[in-house]
Amino acid sequence: MANRTARLRREQEAYARECLHKEAFRKSKQQQRLRRSAHRLQPALEQQLYLREAEQSRLLRSLLRRKSTRETFGSNHGFFLAVVHCLGSGMHWRELNSWHAPRSRRPARVFDSLARHVFIKFPLPPALYRAVLKTATEADEVDYPVINWFLHVAAGDNLSRAPGLPFEFTKKAAHFLEQAPETLSITQAMRWAQVRAMGGSPEVALAFSHALDQPYGDFESEWSAVIRFVIRYWKEEHVERIPRIVKFIRHQRLEPLTLELSDINQTVEPLFPNFDIRQASEQSLMDRVQHWEAHVKAAVQAIREAPFPKLGMADSYQIHTKYGLVRIQRLKNILALHREGALMRHCVGDYGAHCRDGYSSIWSISMENGRHRLATIQLGRNKQVLQFRGKANSRPGPEAEAAVSIWVNMPDVQRL
Repeated sequence: MANRTARLRREQEAYARECLHKEAFRKSKQQQRLRRSAHRLQPALEQQLYLREAEQSRLLRSLLRRKSTRETFGSNHGFFLAVVHCLGSGMHWRELNSWHAPRSRRPARVFDSLARHVFIKFPLPPALYRAVLKTATEADEVDYPVINWFLHVAAGDNLSRAPGLPFEFTKKAAHFLEQAPETLSITQAMRWAQVRAMGGSPEVALAFSHALDQPYGDFESEWSAVIRFVIRYWKEEHVERIPRIVKFIRHQRLEPLTLELSDINQTVEPLFPNFDIRQASEQSLMDRVQHWEAHVKAAVQAIREAPFPKLGMADSYQIHTKYGLVRIQRLKNILALHREGALMRHCVGDYGAHCRDGYSSIWSISMENGRHRLATIQLGRNKQVLQFRGKANSRPGPEAEAAVSIWVNMPDVQRL
């Protein structure tokens, strides 16, 4: 019995050693495959990513030895550019070699693991960390300023002292950034924190974060004055005034308003180019805002109702067909084009510039009573038929086809 037990023990030990040898051989083969794969991928990636420095090549080689990062590079080059920029900054408190990559193939998961192990020494505002993950794993182009802010705060410094901030940002604003709503982008969150630091309520801050969702460079001092003005006169019912005030000041001081109607662009010159909110009262500001909005509304109406040039034809025709009396009527302005497009469910409302410049004309075809629209037709400069469509761009019915076949042969409609 003792001999049998000893033999079984020896067999089990031999089997365990064999399994260990096989596992070691498998791992060595896997490491060889990983190295061969990295060597094949590195030249192609260096060419695609325009890498020229030896340090960047070394980092790429180190990252490619990890399966998760190697698979990530195949679908997201921005991930590597963000990682190299972070490592090249020298603001990491652990070495890359000590990082154990996760098994996940998702770029966000891989970057999160890398960032928490190598770069993040101190807690980050959630808005800033979300922005870093987005630019490193989702965006088409890497937002390097955001990455620099991330490294600056991750190393333990205050965001207010980070380089390249888009506008005035104090330590108090950096404190409020921790509380910014999750739905805001990093620029909107920083604007929200800026307004809160100036004494604005969360409602005012949210309104400004949407109205001023981008940096304005040298004009930022003017926006700071606007924010302080609104906070000084703040009442709960004033939330809807904030986007109106921002639009008014932008189109008076920063850039003229461009109206875009039916592919027609027209600039509206400012009425108060020298307006200074520091010298205004609440009443005088809102009076100017209302005056400006009425002026813009009148300009829009004038564009919509401006008549198109005539083409040496009558504006309306009555065609007798076997289906009854059909009316073919020219659409004389943009307003008429928009109505036609809404009723017929097609894009004729976008042909305003063509009609205004005389390149074509649009005609509406309906039964004589005007209640049943049949089709829409576009004539070119030489009165040739360019398009002939029914409702929702369908093929016109027999009533419209019969009327058009008669209409195009009339003397004043024939081609020039």
